[in-house]
Amino acid sequence: MTNTIQNAIRSLAARCDGAHAQDGMGFNGGDSNFGRSLAAIPGDNWTERQLAAAHKMLRTYRVQLAGMGIAYDAIRAPAVELEAQRAAWAARSVASTTATAPAPIARAKGKVQRDPKRADRFLLTFAYDARLVAGLKAAGLKAFNEGGTWFWPLWNDKAATVAPLLAGFEGADLLTNAVAEGKAKAAIGAELSAASRAATGEIALPATFNGKLMPFQRAGVRYALTAKRTWIADEMGLGKTVQALAAVEAAGAYPAVFVVPASLKLNWTAEASKWLPGRVFEVLDGRDARPSGRADAYVVNYDLLRATKEKDGARFVYVAEGLTKALKALSPKAIVADESHYLKNRAAKRAHAVKALSEGVEFVFFLSGTPLKNRPEELIFQLDILGRLNEFGGRMKFAMRYCAATQGRWGWDFSGASNLEELNEKLRASCYVRRLKADVLPELPPLRRTIVHLPIDNATTYAKAEKNFIAWLRATKGDAKAAAASRAEQLVKVNELRKLAVQGKLTAIQEWVESSFIEQDKKVVLFAHHIEAQDALIATFNAPALQGGVSREKIEAAKAEFNQGDALVLVASLMAAGVGHTLHADGKCSSVALAELGWTPADMEQAAARVHRIGQTAQSVDAFWLVGIGTIDEDMADLLASKQAIFEAAADGQKAAISIESIEDAIIAKYKAKAGV
Repeated sequence: MTNTIQNAIRSLAARCDGAHAQDGMGFNGGDSNFGRSLAAIPGDNWTERQLAAAHKMLRTYRVQLAGMGIAYDAIRAPAVELEAQRAAWAARSVASTTATAPAPIARAKGKVQRDPKRADRFLLTFAYDARLVAGLKAAGLKAFNEGGTWFWPLWNDKAATVAPLLAGFEGADLLTNAVAEGKAKAAIGAELSAASRAATGEIALPATFNGKLMPFQRAGVRYALTAKRTWIADEMGLGKTVQALAAVEAAGAYPAVFVVPASLKLNWTAEASKWLPGRVFEVLDGRDARPSGRADAYVVNYDLLRATKEKDGARFVYVAEGLTKALKALSPKAIVADESHYLKNRAAKRAHAVKALSEGVEFVFFLSGTPLKNRPEELIFQLDILGRLNEFGGRMKFAMRYCAATQGRWGWDFSGASNLEELNEKLRASCYVRRLKADVLPELPPLRRTIVHLPIDNATTYAKAEKNFIAWLRATKGDAKAAAASRAEQLVKVNELRKLAVQGKLTAIQEWVESSFIEQDKKVVLFAHHIEAQDALIATFNAPALQGGVSREKIEAAKAEFNQGDALVLVASLMAAGVGHTLHADGKCSSVALAELGWTPADMEQAAARVHRIGQTAQSVDAFWLVGIGTIDEDMADLLASKQAIFEAAADGQKAAISIESIEDAIIAKYKAKAGV
């Protein structure tokens, strides 16, 4: 490159006649002296700036150089000149965005200042100038009057368009900085958008995190730590809970507050104990509950949080009260809100309580498989709590752009939807990581089992029945007649405990199914063993059912209602519907939930196989075991998990050194041990 530029300069200098006119004889006019002086410099003594200046000057002499066998376009520009070109391109890029605005106008000076109410907006004030006003209007700005002063609000995203109009304004450098910040933010947004779909990623997790994340989960944690206040919105079954726990632990963001539906409080605690055994999670129950201040994290349900409406000058604000205030006083470093669509209603006190709790907190993670359930309007207050609404232009601008807002006789209607692809992309570029099962299928096993811990609302009754069973075991010890019939009687009493367990968790099952499936417009097959439990679930969800002793016509009608119809829940007998039926609704259903556990792994596998069959397009099926906290369910789940290892080893032709005694006998043995028998 250097030799080519030098040869071109020397060739032109050698034939230069010093004429000012372009006569094809070397350099023209003012270039003559400079060109000849360059030609006289020894080859090794040329500086980068001289090479750049020479290359730029040679552009004028393309035709002459071609006649001498030198192709100018083949000469690579020096690095210094390339940097200058890049700067010029950047300047032209900014200028191109101002195509709709006129050139700078001579005028009385004005002022640019930050809007004290909106961090991403400026206020322009100036003496009236018709041409400037026309330019601002052409850029889409509108003036407003407040307190007798006229302002032109300017959002950050318009800064590059308007900045050239405001040369000489006091505070104009604020716009220059905003343009630079906007470019940096756009670059980060592009990276986040790609990361929001990533099926793989790396993140360094501390040794205190007990377990291994899948690659897509590591990518989700990385996104959450980068965005800081964001949705983790993966499809159900992809591990939003563990990603949130990992992100909080990786950030060391303690104390933390986990706000969850009431039915999931104990499940969160169980998951936390599994993944973060070194952390203390405190569950808060009752309106009078207060945090101890000694735990690493606090788990509270939405209904316990409160905020009071107070007047602040001319407007109303919500202030934390009660438990919310006590949690706020702990200065939490992270807030995690599970099933965040609970916060969509800006009139709900719990939504304002979570907003008050989240103010000033660095990490705020919203978990929801469907943050947008029905229409974009439902995102508005959630974005407000996340501190992201102004990035979308505020409530009204969001509604106009994405809710197809219309003004009717009774006010504004935000129930519509518009520009949804743009909205999705903008969310992903700022605060929304979402992957579908189809995105990460290579990493997922074909069938996944998840234990969901649910509270029971008949704990006193259950405890009494369990105590009576243990007392009966003690009383019949050594009784020969009782011993002869003991196993049958023992199983009867065990089944009584099972019935009480499922009765106690019916309310929690309803809430879990509604939030996990019905509200997300997803299908699920809900299995139960006892007829009383089946009937209760059928009534709760007004669901079609597959039960024993029912005619073939009714069974086929129920299957059609679920597989081809609108029914989201199908209630099925664990025994009667465990075999012979295809229930994946042409691939629309990839989940089963067991309200009651079976006595063998085969029972559980057969239930899952109703949706894990040929024609299942999801490829990966979820089987949820709904376990009542503090009940016989827990012992059964542990034993079934052990037996599952035997079941799978046998299927794989392997050996398993695990006891194969029946689960019934193992359960009875556990209670006998408690009785000291």
